Amino acid sequence: MIPANIDDVELNQQNIQTKIPEQLNPSFEVDQSQKQQLEIQNLENVEMMYQKANTLTQLNDIENAKQIYKDIIKINPTHELSNQKIGDILRNLKLYQEAKEYYLQCISINQNNSDAQFGIGECLKETYKYNEALQYYIKAVEIDQSNLEYQFSYGDCLRYLQRYHEAIIAYDKCVMLDSNHADAYAGKGICLQHIESYEEALNNINQSLALKNNSYLGLYGLGFHLRGKGDTQQALKHLNEALAINPQHLQTLHCIGHCLLNMDQYEQAIEYFDKVLAINPECQNSIYNKGLCLQQMKHYEQAIECFEKYLAFNPQDDYSLDHIGWCLVDMNQYKQAIEQFDKVLAINPEFQKSILGKGACLFTIGQNEQAIQCYDNALAKNPQDVNILKIKGQSLVKIGQYEKAIESFDKLLAITPENVGILIQKGQCLTDLNQHEQALECYEKALTINPKNTQALGCKGGCLFLLDEYEEAIDHYEQALAIQPETINFLKVKGLCLERLGLYKEAIKCYENSLTLDPVNFEILILKGICLIKMQKYKKALECFDIVLAIDPDFEKSLISKGGCLALMGRFEEAIECYDKAIAIDPSNLSSLNCKGDCLFGMGKFEEVIECMDKVLAIDPNNISSLTKKAKCLVQNHQFQEAIEYFEKILTINPLNYDALIAKQMLSLFN
Repeated sequence: MIPANIDDVELNQQNIQTKIPEQLNPSFEVDQSQKQQLEIQNLENVEMMYQKANTLTQLNDIENAKQIYKDIIKINPTHELSNQKIGDILRNLKLYQEAKEYYLQCISINQNNSDAQFGIGECLKETYKYNEALQYYIKAVEIDQSNLEYQFSYGDCLRYLQRYHEAIIAYDKCVMLDSNHADAYAGKGICLQHIESYEEALNNINQSLALKNNSYLGLYGLGFHLRGKGDTQQALKHLNEALAINPQHLQTLHCIGHCLLNMDQYEQAIEYFDKVLAINPECQNSIYNKGLCLQQMKHYEQAIECFEKYLAFNPQDDYSLDHIGWCLVDMNQYKQAIEQFDKVLAINPEFQKSILGKGACLFTIGQNEQAIQCYDNALAKNPQDVNILKIKGQSLVKIGQYEKAIESFDKLLAITPENVGILIQKGQCLTDLNQHEQALECYEKALTINPKNTQALGCKGGCLFLLDEYEEAIDHYEQALAIQPETINFLKVKGLCLERLGLYKEAIKCYENSLTLDPVNFEILILKGICLIKMQKYKKALECFDIVLAIDPDFEKSLISKGGCLALMGRFEEAIECYDKAIAIDPSNLSSLNCKGDCLFGMGKFEEVIECMDKVLAIDPNNISSLTKKAKCLVQNHQFQEAIEYFEKILTINPLNYDALIAKQMLSLFN
């Protein structure tokens, strides 16, 4: 091709010249040789620098060593070993994030750098990021399956993640690589303990300690195993030995806290949970268990804070929600507690404690039907739930629905026919329904199962008392007292039985035995006083009533009883003072009004008697005692026709009232 003009020719010549290879340049060979020599020299310098840094590292001159490694990287940014060494130094200094960056640089240079993969895993494990750490351990092990350190850390990470079966496989590989690896046996033993292979767990832990008696992991494992067996004192001994070797071992600190929690030493337990949380503020188990301690110590608000922190990690944890609910119950915040129990039941509709808690709250705030419905909803899903059947029955008893309570107890007895406690509770319902014969059958069944059950003996004795079978009742109370001689209620009812039999001295002895146990038991003091009245020992009776009134001047029963004693002594005005005090406390107390009326009648103050009786009859129009007293007063006032009308009212209520019938007939003759 002919150029169009001279300029094109010159341009082509220049292009040709620029395309001449460098090799044709006479100075090229000299430059290339110098460059190669320089590179060799640099490599030799880097190697010398690297060896020097390694020596400084061995001499623990870490800062200078680190600087040399950095200088090497400036010369050669792809120097993998220097990046690795700096990562190791930073990891040993616990500068985990910085270390991780150098390890990542190594991996960018060489993806098969197993030490760098392992190093990142270690950094993440030390910052409790076990799931992330696991991914790097897996890569390290895939690259080099024969590395013992990799396998052991991999197993530990799986153990922390509660993947115990996989961890056991990793520990077994460690033992295959080194049959004397004490910590691998310990780790495996701890995992076996978690999966309830207790005998094999102990064998591995013992093997660990046989190989290395100061293995903190082995000592922790032994303590953990003993705690599981309930041998808390020995567990603490070995756990403290482990802690002396490694004071920062979180699992040992937590396990000691757990032991102390089980021993009800809540404050000391919290100290250990706090030590864990000072190292790792996100240790979930320690947060949760600290909450349990605070709940037991009745520090409910702080306990709730702990459970809420735990829920931040595990929003669906029904146990934490349930504990918050019970804390709120103890704080009398029943509506808020119900909200918490509802959250639990939305997650787990069969969570028994929350069902019971919700039901209890509903009862407390007076929503009885909703409470029973709560139990019925649970029973619709699980009709055989013995605890809910029991609580439902007991709840029905509280609101006086004895027949329905018996239905619940019968369902429960169909499942557990020898449940002594439920037989007794059914008997008590029948007693409250005045079905004493059927109640006796329940108590007798209970005593057939357990002849020494004092509650059954006492309840049967009480039933016999109500049936006026006093001697047989006394026999049952004596059997109960032979087992539990200091039960005041048994002594009390035995005393009442003796009193009904006219054995007043023996009754007094029972009451005095009770008062030896509880010198200011108001009920027993009053019973003793009444018994002394029956023995006509009025002054001694007054002493009993005065002991009560010295402690509580407004105790109605004692005021009324003292008034009765004074009336029998003919001290009507003093008696009326007692009754007036009782009436001031409770104006609707019919006993006080009637007794005051008796005193006024004895004093011949018939108009005042009528006033008293009118107050009674305003409350209870069919009160025969008051109708009778008013009628008698009307007779004394010669108001015969009105008196007859009152006796007729009495006979309308009770046609067999002999006194009213005779009085009416006599008055009819005079009228």
